[in-house]
Amino acid sequence: MIDLDELEKLARAATPGPWTALPDKTYPDRDRCVGIVGPPERNAYDELEPVRLVETDSAFYPPRMKDAAFIAAANPQVVLELISNQRLLAADRDGLYQQVGAEMKSEDLIRAQAFKEAADSLRETARGYRTSNPGNYAAEQLAVENEEMAEEIAGMK
Repeated sequence: MIDLDELEKLARAATPGPWTALPDKTYPDRDRCVGIVGPPERNAYDELEPVRLVETDSAFYPPRMKDAAFIAAANPQVVLELISNQRLLAADRDGLYQQVGAEMKSEDLIRAQAFKEAADSLRETARGYRTSNPGNYAAEQLAVENEEMAEEIAGMK
């Protein structure tokens, strides 16, 4: 899991973007980078110059330009925007979960009410069998079956 709070803290502490990957102009046909710079800032001589973020003077193993371009593209501004978008999407998702949960609870309540009404109706019918046919074995059996079904239905939720 990505720790968004830590990533946000690091992005806010870093040199803001945009960042730029600098190709090796000495060997333009090679996929080499001489550094990554940030936006210009005033130096000790009060001159504007790009902030040097990554510099290499290694002639043997310089970073590849495509890797440096990716690193430059993933600057703090971009990371902060991605974090913001992710948090908005997570909030939307959580809201949808709550909405669906409420709808499911509503459906569950409707279903539970229908089960209760069915069980009550079966119990009422069982009372009717007993009242209108006292001592009748078949009516008593129907009443018992209705009460058993009512208990089974009452247990469904």
